[in-house]
Amino acid sequence: MAQVQVPADDILSMNPLPGLTANQSLIPSASACVRLSRAFTSNATFTPQNDLYTDLIQASWSHTTWLEPACIFVPRTVDDLQTSISILAEEDAKFAVRSGGHMPVTGAANADNGVMIHMSSFTQIEYDAEKDQVVVGTGLRWQNVYEYLDQYEVTVVGGRVLDVGVGGLILGSGLSYLSESYGMACDNVVNFEVVLADGVWGGTRIIGWDKVDDFLDTMLEYEASTERDPYASVNINLAATNETTLGIILTLVYLKPVEKPTAFSLFDRFEPLVDTTGIKTLTEVMSEFPTAALPRILFLAMTVKPTKELTAVIKDVMLNSPHMNTIRSTTAGTGLFSWQPISTNLVEAGQRSGGNTLGLEAVPQSWFHIDLLWWNSEDDEAMRIAGESMYAEIEAAAKEQGSHMRYIFMNDANEKQPVMASYGPRNVQKMRQVQRQYDPEQIPYIQLCRLSPPEPLFLVFFPHLYGVICASILRNASGSEFLYICLYLLGGSLFFSNAAHSWNDIVYAPIDKMISRTKKRPIARGAITPRAALLFMVTQTVGAAASLPGLPPATALYTVPTIVGTVYYPYAKRHTPFPQLILGFCLVWGATVGMAAMGVDPLASCVGPYLVAACTMWTVIYDTIYACLDVKDDNKLKLGSTAVLFGNHVKLVLSLLLASMIVCLGAVGYVLTLGMPYYVVTLGGCATSLGAMIAFVDLGINFSIWWWFTYGFWFTGGSIALGLLYAYLSL
Repeated sequence: MAQVQVPADDILSMNPLPGLTANQSLIPSASACVRLSRAFTSNATFTPQNDLYTDLIQASWSHTTWLEPACIFVPRTVDDLQTSISILAEEDAKFAVRSGGHMPVTGAANADNGVMIHMSSFTQIEYDAEKDQVVVGTGLRWQNVYEYLDQYEVTVVGGRVLDVGVGGLILGSGLSYLSESYGMACDNVVNFEVVLADGVWGGTRIIGWDKVDDFLDTMLEYEASTERDPYASVNINLAATNETTLGIILTLVYLKPVEKPTAFSLFDRFEPLVDTTGIKTLTEVMSEFPTAALPRILFLAMTVKPTKELTAVIKDVMLNSPHMNTIRSTTAGTGLFSWQPISTNLVEAGQRSGGNTLGLEAVPQSWFHIDLLWWNSEDDEAMRIAGESMYAEIEAAAKEQGSHMRYIFMNDANEKQPVMASYGPRNVQKMRQVQRQYDPEQIPYIQLCRLSPPEPLFLVFFPHLYGVICASILRNASGSEFLYICLYLLGGSLFFSNAAHSWNDIVYAPIDKMISRTKKRPIARGAITPRAALLFMVTQTVGAAASLPGLPPATALYTVPTIVGTVYYPYAKRHTPFPQLILGFCLVWGATVGMAAMGVDPLASCVGPYLVAACTMWTVIYDTIYACLDVKDDNKLKLGSTAVLFGNHVKLVLSLLLASMIVCLGAVGYVLTLGMPYYVVTLGGCATSLGAMIAFVDLGINFSIWWWFTYGFWFTGGSIALGLLYAYLSL
């Protein structure tokens, strides 16, 4: 089936949105389409009334993905794309992004009654021979990339099917014929490491179905090899519904121009019906594996350990499952059972490139998948049931035999499979953190207040809590009074935290726009106007102030230094090299507020000053580590921070601060005459958690910084609270 190719010039010459108004029934998508058409008057938005609308939709490979979006938006620049995403988020319109449209998953690259973002204008490609790097636009197909690089006799880690789009393949991780040596495509995305392609050996062999038993045994023997050649890649397809014509399709690629490489000698025992192998370019090898011409496709992916027992189950399903009869009786019904042998080389290559979020285990494995193809839409349900039933039978056997593995290869999976969950809990958490930081659809005011995740709120509340507990120990306060004041201050902390963060973002918005970590904050990206944020801040300030009349009069007086420090803090990075110290003061002065709320003068004994000093050093430690995320931007913008100030001595200085913090916490225990459990829990817990943070955080890796900041905070803050709370409850 010929793919519909729509030239960018044709797209950009069309007249967009004839007749569409915001009053149509597809709100909010229609409203978003109207705003897109008004924001980009140079013919970038297309509705069902446009001549090219249908062609753009049908450029996707599988007919099962031909949905009907309210409009199709074709951005020309990164700025266009950023603006469009903001509009879609504000309108709460669903959308999907399409690079090449090869993924046969409904909704993966199109949005029914939503907005399709068509990346066809992002076709930049530029090779830098000196740096061994290539810049590749996400609107390209891999055929465009390979053919461009062929003139330089180089290639990249990219798709194995030429018609696949650049963006979708990388998003799904991207298995390549080069992956055994260089890892997945996503592992090379930072600089697209370029490798020589002056000639490879490879091609396709078709082997008769009568050899299937021996072939499967040979495949297992190949997969069991502990020392696989990293230049060798194998792809195996068993045409289970067309064995008389195609049989076993064996694709072999060796990344050196070596005739009949020994890496594939096991397969030489089979006399092929067709053999195209030879020395050629990698592009020529991949051109032998064209996109299937059938219009409806279903993928089902699974990762397994290669075993004889499981292979026997798969073979039995291919030969004897009644669902194969369903497929054979369907018009043009085709079933392929495919193996992609993966060695430890691929996983280790990815780790050498800095690792990824896939959660791959460094063990020999097979990325197995069932591919079903057919002609008519009325057969969709029968083919789905057939595919899912055979998959379930194989999956159950794999789990029972202990050969099933968690990972699911996104590029060969369908929409019902839990691909993201298969990456493992830690990697899912990492991706959620990235989403929270960069996803503009996050509720703007929740993001403004830093309530997701809620750590910033507890950074404000914990010092108040410590002050309340210390005062309760000094007064031997009742449990009911203690609990009442704690809940009262938690509510006040919520209002104060919301107001403080709003004020910070209002003042700091011009700089936030220039810093990688903060440019997606709601004011910086335009989701909340400064005026609206100011109004919100006033309401939260009133809420915080309203909590004071219910507390002893002296409490209000002790809030004044915190208020002054909070007002000044957004300017601190412009005036001082130690804004983290000012932040520490703003946060931990709450300890004196907590003591005053319990009717105890925080300066009447040494407890208050020691507690404030200890928590200030704690704040400087964790916020200096967090500030390492911004060192490059801070240096560029000439902003101050302790991370910049301490330079290469960050960990040494933080270790000295930790030692001083432990001394101050010890002094708190001494003045309050607390027992040994306090010293073990609080001092021991803080020394262990912060010591581990300082020792093990990798200040050059953003995720490491974020992980230790997030979880280290709870360990340390919890240790202080539990030690003091135990002492209070022991009275």
